[in-house]
Amino acid sequence: MRRLFLASLLALFVASPAMADDIELGRKLVGDFWGAVLAKNKDQLDTVIGEGYQTANPGGAHARADGLKRIMALDIEGAPVFSDFAVTRQGPTVIVTYKVAVSEVLDGKRTDKAPAPRMTVFLMTPKGWQVVAHANFKTAG
Repeated sequence: MRRLFLASLLALFVASPAMADDIELGRKLVGDFWGAVLAKNKDQLDTVIGEGYQTANPGGAHARADGLKRIMALDIEGAPVFSDFAVTRQGPTVIVTYKVAVSEVLDGKRTDKAPAPRMTVFLMTPKGWQVVAHANFKTAG
């Protein structure tokens, strides 16, 4: 039992730096994605968003072309505030869940600024890290 405990403790310490690195990578990737979204820079979005991109929100699921149109039409008020990052990584895939406090227009209605969960999935491609999936769990009031 003691050996199992010590082995588990050692594994935790050995894994910690990688997990910390993954958290920082996840924060950076989310920052890059949101930077492109907020700038509404089509060229930057084309680079950051992968060909197989899908997005989902309370209004439904959308493939890449429709997702890009929706991003370009976004009406975000103020700077988003990010919190509660959790990152998992498996091979070339990084999955980031987090909360964003921001007011935006969804389904024609302005939301409050309360934090709401998001999930963004990144894949390492020959073009670098790209978003392949994004989910917005914010609902319009």
